[in-house]
Amino acid sequence: MKIFKSWIFNGCLLALIIFSISLFNHDLAFKASGVIGGLLVILAMVFSGALNSGDRLRANNVRETKEERIQRVDMSGVFFKLRW
Repeated sequence: MKIFKSWIFNGCLLALIIFSISLFNHDLAFKASGVIGGLLVILAMVFSGALNSGDRLRANNVRETKEERIQRVDMSGVFFKLRW
């Protein structure tokens, strides 16, 4: 629960920064939020393993433990939740 709260804090801080930018320059705020959102989606895809080929996914499935898989999926979920 502690990690979740820190990610919520980081997301709110990010939203506050974009809001403060939007007070001065609307176009820059749209670009900043788009770039940050795009980077977070790409990070979520990388951590989830969605960009791997089928052979690599099969090899990773055999090699990684259940705890590693849960940690990897949780980390990609954090990036995806931070995006929305």
